[in-house]
Amino acid sequence: MAVKSDEIDRVAHGISVCFRFVYVTGTAGLIGLSAYLVFQYARPFVIAFFLSMIMQPIVQWFVDKWHWPRGIAVLTVMVGLGGGAVGLMVWLALEMIDGIASLLRVVPAHVTALIESGQTYFFRHLFPLWERLNDIVQTMDKSQQDAVYGRLKDIGSEAAGLLNDMGIKIVGALTKWVLSFPNMLSTLAFSALATYFISKDWPALAAYVSSKTGKPFHRTAGRVYREFREAVIGYARAQTVMVALTGLTVFIGLSLLGVNDAFTIALITATADLMPYIGTGIIFIPWAIYAWLSGLAFLAAGLGLIYLATILQRQFIEPKLLSSSIGLSPLATLVAIFAGFRLGGFAGMIAGPFAMVILHSLLRARVFHQLWAYILFGADKENR
Repeated sequence: MAVKSDEIDRVAHGISVCFRFVYVTGTAGLIGLSAYLVFQYARPFVIAFFLSMIMQPIVQWFVDKWHWPRGIAVLTVMVGLGGGAVGLMVWLALEMIDGIASLLRVVPAHVTALIESGQTYFFRHLFPLWERLNDIVQTMDKSQQDAVYGRLKDIGSEAAGLLNDMGIKIVGALTKWVLSFPNMLSTLAFSALATYFISKDWPALAAYVSSKTGKPFHRTAGRVYREFREAVIGYARAQTVMVALTGLTVFIGLSLLGVNDAFTIALITATADLMPYIGTGIIFIPWAIYAWLSGLAFLAAGLGLIYLATILQRQFIEPKLLSSSIGLSPLATLVAIFAGFRLGGFAGMIAGPFAMVILHSLLRARVFHQLWAYILFGADKENR
């Protein structure tokens, strides 16, 4: 009887484990689907929640230190941060406009010189080569000439088609961006309003959630919240430091090369450095090629060295910054960026590291450990 009782207990335990596994995976799937739907159809409120979460330490400091009403503290922080961001963007825009205006006075002369250099190169090198090839073609019979000319015509048609498709895609992207501008403004307005009300009622919302959940959930959620907030702030701090270092490196390098408007170019380059995989190469590679074709070998070599310095700087410093700020390894960051790019394009390349941050926060908060303990042993064992 004792042996049969043990067998019954094992079978009952196995059935319980299966039921708890289905319950956990089903709940996780529902949470993931709900999060996707909320992000798709209630994006302003998701943005507002994360902004409120990041603002809480500053708001709480005003409330505890100066005994301000919470609504006034939230409004002060929002106005301060928003005003600072707008002021910074206006200053950057004015600097860029001034630099671009200065560049526009110089660029036409460089474009003319580039065209002249291209014409000279064509008549000195390509045109004689074309004449020799044409002489060779003339020695062929009629069918071979038709085949060569037909292939050249196909190549020209394919190149024209590629340029046409590229132009259509660029125009379509610009049109889509212009049409989405009202939606962006409405999202910004709703996000600002929701941020204010969520931040103002944050303690009440936290108390409500705490009253509706048990202590184990509240304790775990608190750990996840703290880990995620620290990780997001650390990630933003690491990217800010990297962009500042890139801008400083570019400014020093261009100043040593004697390039005009070095500060404006450094700002533009630092902004481009935020784009994964593209980065500063979108500026330095074409510029260095143009300088080389224009006979400015020293400038081309200097631009190449600056570009190499920015790449090495990001490759060696960024992993250490991310590791010290959020604890992510360089390999995990690379996997997150690549997976995000495959799933969501350029937007996914930015969202991928944030998804990795969330996963890392859950791991550090031992959420998966607790779920596995619940699946194997039930609520009583997991809550001990």
